[in-house]
Amino acid sequence: LGYSSVHAQSTCTEAAKNRTTPTGNLYIILGQSNAVGLASVKDVLPPAKDLVTAETVYPNVEIYGIHGAPVGVAGRDDPTQSQGVVWSEFAQWHLTKPGFGFKNLVGNEQYFPAGTAVDDLFGPEIYLAHYLSAESPGTQYILKLAVANTALANIEGHDGWLPGGHLYGELLKMVVDAQRAKADKVRLSVGALFFVQGESDASSPAYAAAYQKNLDQFITRIRADLFKMGCSKVRDVPFVMTRTQKNPSWPHAEMVRRAQEKISRTVSRVKLIDTDDFLEHMTAGANHFNERSQAILGERFFRALKPDSGRAERERGHWIADQ
Repeated sequence: LGYSSVHAQSTCTEAAKNRTTPTGNLYIILGQSNAVGLASVKDVLPPAKDLVTAETVYPNVEIYGIHGAPVGVAGRDDPTQSQGVVWSEFAQWHLTKPGFGFKNLVGNEQYFPAGTAVDDLFGPEIYLAHYLSAESPGTQYILKLAVANTALANIEGHDGWLPGGHLYGELLKMVVDAQRAKADKVRLSVGALFFVQGESDASSPAYAAAYQKNLDQFITRIRADLFKMGCSKVRDVPFVMTRTQKNPSWPHAEMVRRAQEKISRTVSRVKLIDTDDFLEHMTAGANHFNERSQAILGERFFRALKPDSGRAERERGHWIADQ
């Protein structure tokens, strides 16, 4: 299974052996900067509806991830720095709230509203938690690992989502550790993967041309690894991905978009959700989803889990979740 596989395979199975505990789903968010989250609780100003505040918290939704920017993580949320970070060592269970976003605020303050702190930044986890919380009073579980600017292409000197690589291995380690930490209360099994990625590969014609093959291999491999490790009950765990925007910042986005659409039509239990309508709701720099966009994205992730919500979209040849 590649990186840390021996540890992962043995301990993930061990965590599931306590048959006296209830079962639960673990929803995984992964990808690059819009999975990390550069939305700030200060993004939306009155009279617009404030969707997330510094006090937003979901007591019945727990997230396994890295809150804030602790020493050893701060400033290293980038593919050239990520290879030296043992991300899994910083991850813990927390209540879902803002603060699981971008770790590189220092030096990038110009992209955020005045007074933004690292604990104000968030991604799609907040509104995924919002809808999970509303659906059930029982405890729900999310796991998140994402690093800005990471690609599926194998780029020398860059961390990325290449199966068997450093970041991929850190994700597997976190899945195992998350399950182990909750084994006395719940037997967690991966319920879905939410992948927000593609922009970095859309920056190069070579990366974009290889994207369909790389995405297909990534989905196949991560599903197989999670199943072999005992962290997923099914071989084809649901895989939900965002379609890369038609954004001028990504000159080869069309090739990546075609690849994503092809995979969504030909690979089982893969769903594609649209983000083109977010172009009017971006942070400064026009490359990242703001508070409103991240809220809608979290909702679309939730609705992608519903078996009948995409019926009309499937009839058009590929699956795009409802707003």
